[in-house]
Amino acid sequence: ELIGLNNDLQNVRDSLAYPLIVVDDYQRVVLFNPAAHQIFDVSTAPIGQVLHSLPCHLDLLDLRASVMNVINTGAVHERQINSARCYAMNIRPYIDDKGRRHGAVLSFVENTETVRAEQHLIEANQRLAKAERFFRSTFDVSPASICIVDPSGVVVEVNEPWRRFAAENGGAEES
Repeated sequence: ELIGLNNDLQNVRDSLAYPLIVVDDYQRVVLFNPAAHQIFDVSTAPIGQVLHSLPCHLDLLDLRASVMNVINTGAVHERQINSARCYAMNIRPYIDDKGRRHGAVLSFVENTETVRAEQHLIEANQRLAKAERFFRSTFDVSPASICIVDPSGVVVEVNEPWRRFAAENGGAEES
């Protein structure tokens, strides 16, 4: 029965699509899944090796300190890593069955598409704001009386010359 449970845990670990690495108190690798190769060079049996000695495919200069802080304090560390591929890095304490910290669990969730979509949205909002400023500057200084209506005929915008014209001719000043 114990062998069956161990096999189940190995299958779960290996089926995770995101990189997962577990280190002990001394930051030695005790467990990793196949997806970990996306972040670290784990092709040469890294079990027992110190995490920061493994070649890394990302800029994780503060990883050693972050892992040690999680091990020492139990505080979760989260960080967004942006490079050619983007990841949400999460470092949590590894807690034993007695509630004691004995290392850390590192996971990296690939979120490149989300980060790129957010960047595109920010850029689109900046372009929209620029277009709005241009519209305002042109609309408000135009000497022509301009009234914009929606498809149902409701007035949605008028410029200053329109307001003056309306006021001078008995219409509502603000429309």
